[in-house]
Amino acid sequence: MKPSTNIIVFASLVFAQVFPAGCAEQKEQTEYVAPKYKAFRVEPETRIVFFEDTAHLDPWQTSTLSIEVGGKLQSWLYAEGDVVSGERRLIELDERELVWNLESASAAYESSVKEREYAERTLERLNERIAAGDSSVSEDHLDAANTQVARAKSMEASAKVLMERATKALEDAKLIAPEGWRLVARLREENEWLTPGTPVATVIDDLTLKAIVTVPSRIVAEIELELEVEVTFIGGGRENVSGEITRIVRNSADLTDRYPVEISVKNADRGILAGSAVKVRIPAGEEIVTSVPRLAIREQFGETYVLALVGGAAKRVIVEPSADEENSARLLVRGLEPCVVFTDRLHYPGDNEKVALSALLVESADGEQRR
Repeated sequence: MKPSTNIIVFASLVFAQVFPAGCAEQKEQTEYVAPKYKAFRVEPETRIVFFEDTAHLDPWQTSTLSIEVGGKLQSWLYAEGDVVSGERRLIELDERELVWNLESASAAYESSVKEREYAERTLERLNERIAAGDSSVSEDHLDAANTQVARAKSMEASAKVLMERATKALEDAKLIAPEGWRLVARLREENEWLTPGTPVATVIDDLTLKAIVTVPSRIVAEIELELEVEVTFIGGGRENVSGEITRIVRNSADLTDRYPVEISVKNADRGILAGSAVKVRIPAGEEIVTSVPRLAIREQFGETYVLALVGGAAKRVIVEPSADEENSARLLVRGLEPCVVFTDRLHYPGDNEKVALSALLVESADGEQRR
């Protein structure tokens, strides 16, 4: 007996529902395995190495000026922040007593000069009389005349010293600052009485500024005087400027084996304020380094390492940090061969665990992701 057409159609529908078309393709989709680990492909390259450190731009020189004589401070001739130019006198002191002392000392000196000249003429006339055969001039007369000349010369010398001291005292009362320096602090007020040695003003030379950074010994070995460096202002607000190395203290390392290096920055237009915070970038030769994502950098027991795929297994590779990349998400390291490093700090294979490439989602430096 032949089956009916209705039964055949019903059986076909049941078969289609139980065993849908494309079964083989669906099986392949269910066997798809998502990558287990995130990774990054790195390649060493030769780069110019830069050492970076932060510092402040300080005045090239700073000086505190003290008054050498006593007196009343009548007025200031410069305001704080002014640049000393032309008239370099900073203050006006009550000089009446100093002027009187100088006038008295000058008068005493002029009198001593006249006495010395009179004593010398007296001695000269006595010698002329003796030469003319005048027997009335005795040895006692000559001795007295010579003694008077010596006394007059001594008094003249003493009077000259007193006059010079009075002249210097009047000059010191002017408190002279170096040409082109800036007055940054007035330490005494007007109408205040000043005693000798009193600090009165602080002035700076800010036509040139300097920064001091401490540099590791390996970098010191690569740099030299007059090397140009880049200076960046922290917080912006001004374009980068160039500086140059003016001093390297190679015999004065600190406990961390770092050496002081002085960098000068020209400030002819005085547009840079002393005390500005800056970042100094010093070129320190070339080396082979690898740019590694910071997420791949790990530290343990004082060692810095990455977890890399080596010979089909995850291995710890000790690296030595070199410098920060301009991109803060990267770090330059030494001692790393071309490889793939694991970048997920929460999900990563164990040390020496076998890892297939198919289990990796690898990102390259160009940003492209590959399995």
